[in-house]
Amino acid sequence: MAGVMQLLLRLPVPLLLLLGALAAGALFMTFPGLDLWTSGLFWRADGGFVLRNWTPFRVVYDAVPVATWALVVGLLLLALLGWILGRAIGPLDRRTIPFLLLTIALGPGLLTNTVLKDHWGRARPSQIVEFGGTKQFTPVLQPSDQCDHNCSFPSGHSAMAFSLVALGFLPAIERRRRWVTGAALGFGVLVSLVRIGQGGHFLSDTIFAGLLVGVVAWGLHRWIVEADGLDRLWTRRLVRRLGGALTRAGDALNNLPPSARRNWLMGSLATAAGIAVSVLWIDRPLAFYFKADDDRLVHWFQWVTKFGLGWGWLVISGVATLGLWGLAHSPRAGARRERLIAWSLVPAFIFLSVLVSGLVADIVKILVGRTRPKLLFADGSFALTGLSFRSDHWSFPSGHVTNVAALAAALTMLWPRHVAAYWLFVALIALSRIATTQHFVSDTIGASFLAVLVTAYIRGVFTRSGLPLTDLKAGVMQVRPALTWRRRLLGL
Repeated sequence: MAGVMQLLLRLPVPLLLLLGALAAGALFMTFPGLDLWTSGLFWRADGGFVLRNWTPFRVVYDAVPVATWALVVGLLLLALLGWILGRAIGPLDRRTIPFLLLTIALGPGLLTNTVLKDHWGRARPSQIVEFGGTKQFTPVLQPSDQCDHNCSFPSGHSAMAFSLVALGFLPAIERRRRWVTGAALGFGVLVSLVRIGQGGHFLSDTIFAGLLVGVVAWGLHRWIVEADGLDRLWTRRLVRRLGGALTRAGDALNNLPPSARRNWLMGSLATAAGIAVSVLWIDRPLAFYFKADDDRLVHWFQWVTKFGLGWGWLVISGVATLGLWGLAHSPRAGARRERLIAWSLVPAFIFLSVLVSGLVADIVKILVGRTRPKLLFADGSFALTGLSFRSDHWSFPSGHVTNVAALAAALTMLWPRHVAAYWLFVALIALSRIATTQHFVSDTIGASFLAVLVTAYIRGVFTRSGLPLTDLKAGVMQVRPALTWRRRLLGL
């Protein structure tokens, strides 16, 4: 046995992965009941999957997504620090950090959670007839129609845990490669055991998750680390542009008055902290609380939440813009023409703030892929799945709250005297989205911050175009600078 293991360890990684995939495929297609047998070890007729909510299993289950985001944020911060210092941070350099980030994004993120889980259709163990459910069991490599979304194949948690094998590819840990790889595989096995014990996945789901992530990690290592694929001409140009954008953003931040810079920094930190606290301790308990609440209150909130729809505010501000613009160009405008044009740009600013904020929120929804509360109620899903084109994975950020927060931010910049009323209205819409179990608390926090950022950007475009809001309110049109739209939009 030891000799066989030594032989396997000497095999090239792609050959080892290929042999593993062929062996796993042959095993589970020949003996599909192996999945039922392993899951059945954790199931009882009088209690279902009895370890589903066992504290050690819940701790591991909850820790994986938190650890994932901590790792991603940590790698991004190290990349930023390395860029500032102009050197590598330990074993992490300009090639290894993108390699690790892309392994996480493409393996557990895109391939596992978006491409396969939402389209393979395999029901989870807890959903099939053999374990008290209503769905039919299907072998692992057979696509099915027994599940519509967030399905069993492959395991997202296992894929994330096994993705840590990417650390074993790093050149700087040559002497400890086996230990690091072994630890990553051991962690993947532990997480897989937890998911099988909870009735969330079959054994084959976890094995193929590990194999898929291994293929992604190997391919990215060959391209990014060994071949320095990110140093190609088009990638260098993209990196230069992104670096230039970051530099300009930093310059713009430095040019702000100290008080404004401090406010932005504190607001960003407070938003990040609020989202983190909500995800860890508030989102799920509050969602279950409102799910069990009085239907009469929910019906009232369903009426209130309609005020968060963007089209109404767009129609009002759009009609006001066109009406004032039309009056300015009517024969009777006379000397008031310039003032009416300036006034027409005030609702135009509100219109653009709501419109652009909503569009940005829609893009973020697709990129983040956060599952909605209804999936939490259905099968316990509470995750960021990455790129997703399914509406039940578009929880973050809240579109309704983004709309009214952009409206409130625009009104605050125009008429700050009533700021409390504006943001109380935002809070009411946010509460309605939470109470109707359409969104989590953290979705509304992120939506508000996003709307403020976008609205501040729109104000910057107006200012660079020679249209400061204070002048527009006063009905004054300045001599506008001869700037290209690139300068106006990007400050270039």
